[in-house]
Amino acid sequence: MKFLKENYVALFILTLGLVLVLPSLFLPWSLIDDGERLIISQQMTESLAKGDFYNFIYHPVDQISGRFRPIYWIFHWLVFLIDHKIVWLHHLVRVAIFSIAASAFYILVSRFISKTTGLFSLAFFLFFAPNLENWWRLGPQEPLILLFLLAGFWFLVKQKLLWSILFFGLALLTKETTIFIFLPLLFLLPFVKSKDLKRATISVGLMSALLVSVLFLLKKSTGYTVAYQFSLDQVQESIRAYSSLFSSLGLRFLLLLTLGTFLFSLAKDLKRKRVSTHLLFSSWGILWFISAFTIQLPWQHPLGRYLLPAILGLAIFIGIQSEKILNYSLKILAGKQKIIGLGTILLFGLAWAVFIFYNLLSIFQFSDDYWAREQANREAVYQIASLTPSGGNVYLNLSDELNAREWFVEIPIHLRLFYKRDDIQVDYFDPEGELSKGDIVVSWSEFQRYSPEQMNGFLEKKAKKNLRIERIARRFVTSPRELFRYVISGRFLIEGINPFIFTKLYYWDIYTVI
Repeated sequence: MKFLKENYVALFILTLGLVLVLPSLFLPWSLIDDGERLIISQQMTESLAKGDFYNFIYHPVDQISGRFRPIYWIFHWLVFLIDHKIVWLHHLVRVAIFSIAASAFYILVSRFISKTTGLFSLAFFLFFAPNLENWWRLGPQEPLILLFLLAGFWFLVKQKLLWSILFFGLALLTKETTIFIFLPLLFLLPFVKSKDLKRATISVGLMSALLVSVLFLLKKSTGYTVAYQFSLDQVQESIRAYSSLFSSLGLRFLLLLTLGTFLFSLAKDLKRKRVSTHLLFSSWGILWFISAFTIQLPWQHPLGRYLLPAILGLAIFIGIQSEKILNYSLKILAGKQKIIGLGTILLFGLAWAVFIFYNLLSIFQFSDDYWAREQANREAVYQIASLTPSGGNVYLNLSDELNAREWFVEIPIHLRLFYKRDDIQVDYFDPEGELSKGDIVVSWSEFQRYSPEQMNGFLEKKAKKNLRIERIARRFVTSPRELFRYVISGRFLIEGINPFIFTKLYYWDIYTVI
């Protein structure tokens, strides 16, 4: 009966996770990554049709950026073969990966630790807000890495060594940072007497070394890989950014509670001169997290979505310690010290409540913000395709920031793929450049090179504003410090400002040269 109840709870948690992921089926093609993926998949298909196997293999190697992730490109090519126009089918594949990975994670943790740990680990993993971006967007590689790593461990447990090595290899060839997995495998060797584990660890180590060698040969002095810098300043900046992220997600309380429990258990085991299974798996979870987290620190863009593989290890650690706290509290509650037991349960419940509350707020903010931005982008590209005359020019008021550069590349691809407008020439807006009648000038609210006032000054006598595309995103004030500042200032009483919610406007201004 308890087995059935725990499985029902797991199914309920998985269903909640699906509820958060399923809205992605209604999203349009994104101006980040999607066009590039489709173009490269198209080129791979054309090369294969011509029997040009060299170029078919060449396309998945990122010669320009100096990266080596062929499985990432081959995966998207296979999805492209299913359909390259219906975006929801691509998102459906993402939803399927989510369902399989989440289920496999719960089953593995439940089988080797306990079902209660499995439930806590699954809940932490699914409700960790930054993970959601990986399931809503089609570009991130992390979901595929997660699936392959879980499959690798699944087959390792099943004693199917070749399948295990295959999936670990696929994970390594999906994104270079997956080399972190070597340390968690190495950690298990003294404790698990298995020839398969030893062979898998050696294989992963050799593949990782080979991958690092290939990356060294492909390394470029310019381009995307330059953003990966082994400098103390960059590492410190990334640590500060991720610390701020964890703090904003209400994680401090839960982390302190679980870490305190772990240290108490460690002291107890050291005193008894033995290592419990729970302590072993907790240490393994911490090592997994630290390995996957550390490899991200030299990267100039410390984004929460990159932590998806790392959070797997942290989820195992928090799941184990949460079960220990719960069992300890219930044991005390059943004895004579009921007040202490009740207090511990309340403290434990509060830590989880704070975590879930802040992460649900963050999930709402991300989804509302992402939805507004993507809808505005889709409408803007449609209007550009509709308003630009045949053979016309489109000039974009975009800065040199990373996302802005991606949009500069993606907009002409979207015009060509989805609106058959390969006749349109796209370039950066230059206030001193020559404009012809009928040309379109576009300004986006984000990453502007020139402000709206400057644009109006430049175009005052040259162009008319055809339309403004607007979408509004809502955001909550979640920082206690920021909320306190709002309330103390009394601004919301004087000006009618809501201290809990504010809005952000995304807009595109489209001008036509007259």
